[in-house]
Amino acid sequence: MACRPRATGPRRAPARYRAEARARAAWRQIVGAEDSLADIAAQAGFADQPHMNRGVKALTGYTPGQWRRWRSAASHRFKT
Repeated sequence: MACRPRATGPRRAPARYRAEARARAAWRQIVGAEDSLADIAAQAGFADQPHMNRGVKALTGYTPGQWRRWRSAASHRFKT
């Protein structure tokens, strides 16, 4: 009888895992790049930008636009 490895992380449905993986990929691009949000959504595998907005907000609590506005305002405030 073969032993099955135990799951070490939280158990998720495959569809949820894929959605979270897409949202994490999009978030990395949002944080690190200046591409348009529509381009990032397409690159991360979302159907459109609103679809990405919902996925990223569910993961982080912020929409991509909120993050970019906050980052832009913060960078202008702290420039010397």
